[in-house]
Amino acid sequence: MKKAALYSAIVLLLLALFAMSVFGLLGNFVGNFLLFGCVVTLVLTLVSFFRSQIAWDQWRHDVKGSLLRVAIRSSLFLLMGIVMNISIIPLQLGESASLWSGGLWVAVTLLCLLSIVPREADYRPMNLAFGVMLLVIGFQVLSLYFPPSSDAAVVARSPFEDDWYVFQGGNSALVNHHFFGSSNKYALDLVIAEDIALPMTGVLELDQYATFGTAVFAPVAGVVVKVESAIDDQPVGHIDHINPTGNYVVIQVSPDVHVILAHLQQESLKVSEGEVVAQGQLLGNIGNSGQSSQPHLHIHAMTGADMFDPDSQPLPIVWQTKAEPVFLRRNETLTGFAS
Repeated sequence: MKKAALYSAIVLLLLALFAMSVFGLLGNFVGNFLLFGCVVTLVLTLVSFFRSQIAWDQWRHDVKGSLLRVAIRSSLFLLMGIVMNISIIPLQLGESASLWSGGLWVAVTLLCLLSIVPREADYRPMNLAFGVMLLVIGFQVLSLYFPPSSDAAVVARSPFEDDWYVFQGGNSALVNHHFFGSSNKYALDLVIAEDIALPMTGVLELDQYATFGTAVFAPVAGVVVKVESAIDDQPVGHIDHINPTGNYVVIQVSPDVHVILAHLQQESLKVSEGEVVAQGQLLGNIGNSGQSSQPHLHIHAMTGADMFDPDSQPLPIVWQTKAEPVFLRRNETLTGFAS
């Protein structure tokens, strides 16, 4: 019965890992795992201690098994600590960012120390589960530091005059909730930095967001092939799941290269379908239309004109700078063209 419960828990844990990865919430999974895992492990260890179920003899009788257990767990917990440092958005947490970071590293340290304590249990199932988690999360960390090839990348100029903050973006589910999407795998969500924390502080009025209503300029030259401008802007906290892109513009750069800019302000578009646009031409203003948690610009490149077409493949965007084009990820800055 105990084994059945253990295996069920392991299956649920791995399903949660993969589900959270697919839905772009891998960082949330890691943070919750560290905090709740620390509490659960501490309680189980204390219970085992009071029941005299701490099996220190394991270190004498099965040195290799004990070392393997500690190595797998400590590697996973340390990697999770690194992951949280990468995926946390400091501006979103404000003054509590250092507190959160400190609390997570306390949890990591405690989990590593508790992994040394051998309880009377069969560790093999959890070794396997933690090993799988280590591989999945490790792959995402490696992906982060190996951006997609620039050979197929679209070179674009910032659609803004000033510097903007990347709060979703990069080649990993750790920093980009679009990563397991289809054509929007390399999408960026961009905001003015001062707006990042506003939803968490209860600011719901759109006119309180500096991002809302900001002018958006064409990042590439091409032909406008699709537009939508009639979708209502949603109050912060409301999501339009029926019209996920909200108001948007799709610019065709070449037959197999398209760039979409989404969540624009209702009736703000200055271009129409079939119009040829130059790089830097005014397109419209940022809104909060569609599937948007707060005013921001969603932008990505793809092979087809329809982001929901399963045949439309994602294309990375590299951004023009004074040096060389760069591929951006979460917590980095997109330099404005007037900077």
